[in-house]
Amino acid sequence: MLTGIWFLTSNNWWKYAILVPFTMFLFQFIGVLNNEIKYVDEFDFWYSLPLIVPILLFVIYISYRISKNQNNSFELMSEVDEEIKKILSDDL
Repeated sequence: MLTGIWFLTSNNWWKYAILVPFTMFLFQFIGVLNNEIKYVDEFDFWYSLPLIVPILLFVIYISYRISKNQNNSFELMSEVDEEIKKILSDDL
């Protein structure tokens, strides 16, 4: 329940990574409530894998895009700093 609340109230870009443990908790909870299953947690991972893999791929893709943009902004920031230093040194 706390994981679900955290997912709904989080504003971070990586909040979709929270769906991975949430999916596992959901399958475990369904397994506990189902009386026909003899062994709980035996197949939960394999049942939840089709849900987990797209989430992980999405989070990895977003992470790659953000890190790529951060590298570009660091390069731009260093160029601006160099230009400012050059202008200030010319004035003195």
